[in-house]
Amino acid sequence: MKSHKPSERALKAASHFRKESAGTLTLSGEDFAALVSDSLRFFAGDDEYAVFARDETGVFVPGGGSQATDSILAKGVSIAAWGERLIGEKPMAENRNDGSLVAKEWRSWMLLPLPVRKQALLAIVVARRDGKFGEADIEAARLLRDYFAAALKDVRSRNRKAARLAQEERHRSLLRTQSSLERDAGGIPDFGRRFDWAAGTGSDASLVYRPGDSAFLSAVCDVTADDQERQSGLVYLDTWFAILAQTSLDAKGMLRRLNSDMVRRKAECYASVALFRLDLKARKAEVAGCGSVTVFHFRHAEMKTSTHSFGAAAGISAESGIVSFAAAVETGDILCACTDGLTDARKKGGDFVGHSAVAELISRHYFLSAKDLAAKILDSVAEAAHGETNTDDRTLHVHKIG
Repeated sequence: MKSHKPSERALKAASHFRKESAGTLTLSGEDFAALVSDSLRFFAGDDEYAVFARDETGVFVPGGGSQATDSILAKGVSIAAWGERLIGEKPMAENRNDGSLVAKEWRSWMLLPLPVRKQALLAIVVARRDGKFGEADIEAARLLRDYFAAALKDVRSRNRKAARLAQEERHRSLLRTQSSLERDAGGIPDFGRRFDWAAGTGSDASLVYRPGDSAFLSAVCDVTADDQERQSGLVYLDTWFAILAQTSLDAKGMLRRLNSDMVRRKAECYASVALFRLDLKARKAEVAGCGSVTVFHFRHAEMKTSTHSFGAAAGISAESGIVSFAAAVETGDILCACTDGLTDARKKGGDFVGHSAVAELISRHYFLSAKDLAAKILDSVAEAAHGETNTDDRTLHVHKIG
């Protein structure tokens, strides 16, 4: 077999790598190591080689499907024994093998670390049975190592970019889902809802249902999960309440069912919910909640607003208690529910807007229609918030009893 110069073999290995990786947008660490290992056969020729990759714990393990690990390393020696040699960026050659790291049957060996930010993520060992590695071998190995190192940096950069693009697309899909859940509330008398979703968290939902002529169900929801689970969580809540709105379950029973089912879900997803079930003909309101939402109840006869907070969010524990109350409602009474993006908005001084400020707004502007009151509350919070920026979704429902 014709013997090719080391530089020619290195070029052939690099060409093979470039050809096989062309058009690949992303490449996992395992696939990269496998491609390096496959390309090295063109460089190694009659020499033996092995590829080692740093795993998630930082330990070097055989990578790329390399089969020569046992035959190259000295008996009982792991790649970890190479210690500081793996930290350096420069290839090194040993032409007088003492058998402490590489098996004695190999006369010479080279170590080629592939560094990223001065830390080797891959290590290549090339072993020669007869003869030494000359200057031409070492220089060709260095050039090939530099090529692989540059390719590794490029792959990592492309992987990060692709991950960002995928994350952005998932988030755009989440925001589209959030907006699509809004139903027409035109048939609900004196009902107002406002939301500020400029923060782009995609965490809140404004849900309304009309199971009967004088019966209404409304919910403000705040979902805690990553983007993908948050999206499915929003759809899940809407589907859940759309079905339960047609049953005779009271508000507390609905949230109990919701919590029980969410606890059984494998996905880590929690929901804070304030639920109103209103029967205007019977002048009766059922209120239930869980998590970080808040409910305000203005009684016109007393000209006073009471505040109701809740416990753990749905999905955290099967033992989580659902807080609820039933109330006879009279003309002029107001029920208001909001997510914590409203009450926890930061004021210019650094304090939270807080529950008392919202309660005071309701008491002071009780004479407004539900829509105007909802707008007044949200606008007042935005005005008080630091820099008028929103770092969390804000969702608000107002029912005024006519």
